[in-house]
Amino acid sequence: MAERAAELARTAAERLESPLPWAVSACSVMHGAGVSMPSLDLAKAMVADVPSPQLMPFVDQSIASGLVFPMHMLSLLAAKVIPVRQQQPETYMMFLNLLDTYAFTLSLRTTVSSTERQVFSLSLKSILEILELPFNGDAPKELGTVAVQFILALCCRLVDATAEDWSMALSSPSKPTGSYLTVNDFDDDFGRRRQEESEQARGNSLRALELVTNFLHHKKTSVLLRLARRNLSEQWGLFVQKLKFLEVIIRDTTLGAPRETGELFARLAAAIQQGLVQEQSNRRVVYKVLLDTNTSMSVFGNYWGTGRTAPWLPFDIFMEDALEGRRVPASSTAEALADLIKSLRAVQGASWHDVFLGLWIAGLRHVNREREHVEGPRPHVDSRLCMLLSIVPLASAAVIEEEENSQQYNVSRVDDNERGRRAGFVSSLQVLGQFEGLLCPPPIAVPAANQAAMKASAFVAGIKTTRDGYVPADGSTKAVGNMRHLIVEICISRGLLDASAYLWPGYAVAIPLSGSSQSSPWAAFMEGSSLAGPLKGALINTPASSVAELEKVYQIAINGAENERVAAASILCGASLVRSWSIQEHAVRLAVRLVSPPVPAESRSGHPLMNYSSMLLAALGALTEVDAVHVLSLYGMFPELAAALLPICEVFGSATPAPQSTGEEVSPHMVFSVAFLLLLRLWKFHRPPLEHRLLGFESPLGGDLSLDYILQLRNLGLSSQGTQPVHHVKLDSFPKLKAWYTQNQACVASTLSGLSGSGNPVHQNADRLLNMMFKRIKGAAPDETSARPMLPAWEIMTSVPFVLDAVLTACGHGRLSSKDLTTGLRDLVDFLPASIATIVSYFTAEVTRGLWKYASMNGNDWPSPAANLLSVEAEIKEILAATGVQVPNLVTGSLGGNAPVSLPLPLAAFLSLTITFRQDKSSELVLGVAGPALESTAGGSPWPSMPVVAALWAQKVKRWHSFIVFGASRTVFKQDKNAVKELLRSCFAVTTGTTGTLMSKLQVHGGVGALLGHGGMQGGQYPLAPGILYLGIYPALHEIMFVTDEILFLVVKAARDLTAAKGTTSKISCASAMSRVFQASTLGASLLHISGGSTLVQTLYSESLPAWFLAGGNPEESSSSTSSGSGEGSLVEGYAVAHFALLSGALVWGISSTSTKTSHRTRRRRVLGSHMEFLASALDGKIALGCGRATWKAYLTGFIALLVSSTPNWILDVKLDVLKRLARGLRLWHEQELAVALLERGGPAAMGPAAELA
Repeated sequence: MAERAAELARTAAERLESPLPWAVSACSVMHGAGVSMPSLDLAKAMVADVPSPQLMPFVDQSIASGLVFPMHMLSLLAAKVIPVRQQQPETYMMFLNLLDTYAFTLSLRTTVSSTERQVFSLSLKSILEILELPFNGDAPKELGTVAVQFILALCCRLVDATAEDWSMALSSPSKPTGSYLTVNDFDDDFGRRRQEESEQARGNSLRALELVTNFLHHKKTSVLLRLARRNLSEQWGLFVQKLKFLEVIIRDTTLGAPRETGELFARLAAAIQQGLVQEQSNRRVVYKVLLDTNTSMSVFGNYWGTGRTAPWLPFDIFMEDALEGRRVPASSTAEALADLIKSLRAVQGASWHDVFLGLWIAGLRHVNREREHVEGPRPHVDSRLCMLLSIVPLASAAVIEEEENSQQYNVSRVDDNERGRRAGFVSSLQVLGQFEGLLCPPPIAVPAANQAAMKASAFVAGIKTTRDGYVPADGSTKAVGNMRHLIVEICISRGLLDASAYLWPGYAVAIPLSGSSQSSPWAAFMEGSSLAGPLKGALINTPASSVAELEKVYQIAINGAENERVAAASILCGASLVRSWSIQEHAVRLAVRLVSPPVPAESRSGHPLMNYSSMLLAALGALTEVDAVHVLSLYGMFPELAAALLPICEVFGSATPAPQSTGEEVSPHMVFSVAFLLLLRLWKFHRPPLEHRLLGFESPLGGDLSLDYILQLRNLGLSSQGTQPVHHVKLDSFPKLKAWYTQNQACVASTLSGLSGSGNPVHQNADRLLNMMFKRIKGAAPDETSARPMLPAWEIMTSVPFVLDAVLTACGHGRLSSKDLTTGLRDLVDFLPASIATIVSYFTAEVTRGLWKYASMNGNDWPSPAANLLSVEAEIKEILAATGVQVPNLVTGSLGGNAPVSLPLPLAAFLSLTITFRQDKSSELVLGVAGPALESTAGGSPWPSMPVVAALWAQKVKRWHSFIVFGASRTVFKQDKNAVKELLRSCFAVTTGTTGTLMSKLQVHGGVGALLGHGGMQGGQYPLAPGILYLGIYPALHEIMFVTDEILFLVVKAARDLTAAKGTTSKISCASAMSRVFQASTLGASLLHISGGSTLVQTLYSESLPAWFLAGGNPEESSSSTSSGSGEGSLVEGYAVAHFALLSGALVWGISSTSTKTSHRTRRRRVLGSHMEFLASALDGKIALGCGRATWKAYLTGFIALLVSSTPNWILDVKLDVLKRLARGLRLWHEQELAVALLERGGPAAMGPAAELA
């Protein structure tokens, strides 16, 4: 029957009859014969041969009348007509017209009856076979998937045909470009026909290319092509290659491409990019509400971050949090910052220029917060400069190299507001000079800034510098260069910029260059000068400028003479470690290698490490500096350093010291103590036992508070690099250390009585230690040294717990005075400084157990804090009040300042011991472990334990007064959840500028300046910025899960309050109010990220958000607040929560599978899948929500809009069924584009549903 109908069509075509009567007749005949339509057989019969121009109208009518499947017929025509287009240009033209008519209006609905399903499947299979497209075995079931392949195949064939036509036009060399024939071809009618055919072929080629361009522009077909690009990478890659070949032909003037093709191909290239703008436009649904699009997105109008600083607030918080150093870093801070850069850029929808400029300004603010110097044992300006001048460039380089190292031609990259990562990086530095208020260098960086400025001036003036780039200077300490000069110079040295930066307008400053022959001390060293005298001191205080200099110093430290080794170790771990910003990662790596020297072939005596004792002591002594430890932390070197310290502790702790020491030899006890105490600082040993159950940043049960954890980090880190076989370091390989570690854990877990029986050698050593500690009581001469037991350090360490138990018991029963107890403990620490570790562990455990009586701090038995206790408490209360926190009954007013306060006996003994140390270099080693432990222990004890500690320490070290009092104020939050909530509310209030109680000038306009201030003292007293206080207290909170609900509540409250204030008589304008809502959601995400990482974000998605939607508002909300209803307020509220939720996830999980850890990807898949299931169920009506419809719709559309535009890789983790349900619900809400965009990113399985929805 199909053959008969086709034959009738050919006959009618030859007679030039109208196709409509034929279509009516064919339809009637086929219906009468029981043939289902559309008919595959009819389509095949009509184009069994190449159709003539006369038959093409009948083909058109068969499609229009529904006699054949449009896609099937077009596929058949493509296979037949395109190969003969040059012989039959008119038929080809008509085929292109059919494509233009039907390809853009393909119906992709798959609702067919059961009787039609088989025909439908055969049709899809036939299309793939005709176009020679790949498919697996059975007939395809999704029309959408076939449509995607169909459109892409047509584009490829049309581009191929056009390229072939234009390249073949060169067959007659005498014919000019853009013309197919010469004038001689017009001599007869045949020539005229050839000219007409040539013009028609030329027009067909242009028409085909225009059709491909239209496919990329058209709303529906562009979706299909985007689906092909996402899911058919191989076929899409071939299409791109064909376009490249076509471009070569067009650009080659010797070939036959028509002159009009240049503009047409430009339109085609623009269409490829323009067709992808849809991927960015979805996020605008959120930003057009939260940010006034008529207001500049710039965040750089204020040096201190007041005003529109929302997008880059996480940078400031990240840097300040890294300075706290409260966690064991699992990797380099540069890696985490690189992920943060990419996440913020994606979610905040900014250009690379703005991202990098925001990053630089945050780094400069970070350094400027050190201007108000607070003296105390904390990281100072060296650590802040490391962040700005080393970590930020390293992170930026990683982001830039990721783009430049990508070899795949990816046309999906949308550069509508950017010129690439490197271009944005360069332009950000070009405008950085506008922010003069941030560019004044701190005194320690003035020489380097001056050198950078003079080097630029010398370059412009054509003056040659020395081999190491050193420019002779007059030695003045006056700042002629600024921080921008220093930043640019470091970026040039790292290859991020070239020397043309010296020629930027206004960059080079007029500086009179010195004509002296002064040079860097490193030049003298590289020329062979010995490491002695003034040169040694100069090298210790001057950072190296090249890796070659560092390598030479390292080799001397390993292979040089004894005195040279010590000098080289001091140099390598001196200024070169903390200030060699352009090569600092190499300095850090060599410093860690230095404490793990190679084993020599021959050893003079004992273990080979003993030969390096002097060098190790010098290196370890330098590495214990506060800023040095923090620099190592920023580079994620704690795990590697811990692995290097284990053999040192094992070897030197097992060595017996010489009975008669001359004082010039290096004692094994000292090397062991320095290495061991540094090791304890790396894994936060000072935390009291209760805090070993705290929420860890990466693990929910605080697993990062153990030595095993840090060794696992080291082994996993090396394994992930995969460059060479990894030597795993395990604690079991060090039996002495393992024995102490096990004993220490047992001491924490239980009382000492059950740990060892009498007669054990440990008790004998304990008796010898007791004799040494209390020899004065027994009448021994003060200078008697024979009483000191010459025992290996490990034997002493295992005996110390029994010594402590004995002396504390004796003191508790009155057999030993408090003064003698303190003196004896001090003698023990002087004898073996490492014993402070066991003292810390034992005393903190005993305080936690609460079995000891209280000691009266009356000034007789124990030191008295009465002289300044009330003033310290008053200052603590003032600090809290200044940050918006009111804590009732904080001051011990009942005591009147006269009655003595009491402390648990172990805490009193611990405190009394610590205040016996002087603030010198030798005591820093002990206080580096004892100080944080004392603060943690006192902070967990009943009030006023911490004020007593602060008062006594403030009496001891007056210059540390402000630092001590501020530290004491943080412990209030450890025992008061409501205080934490008030502090969080203050953070939001000052950031959004809505507080009426905190009237500091700094906080008037809100922003980063109000939240974090300068990070130091205000008026020489204490920090007033609530953000700095929160960063200091959250790691010590025993319970932090409540923070999730509180932050969500504050984000919602800010959205409601600021929306309500907009347009009223308040001072908040419409644009300002929406900007502050955006700021509040960004602040909430940042605080959630740093407070609990993936654990709190999981709680947000799995518990807090569902509970909030079901309850219709935060349960903490007061009854006077308006509920979520309709109107603009509800809309803003929904979008704000959506932005907060997605940004929180992006900060923790990253935006792509390559930038997140496997554990994060696994958790993200589970958490996001659960949340999306909740959203789909609510959208289906299976869950009754308590919130208003406007809020719910704003959240859902806003979250999905940000999801598809900012974190499309996440969608691959969501089940297809959930995606389809969400898309169906969005379509019912008339959010067609958003529904399609969601399915677009669902992977190959979602390609069919996405195409059908388009």
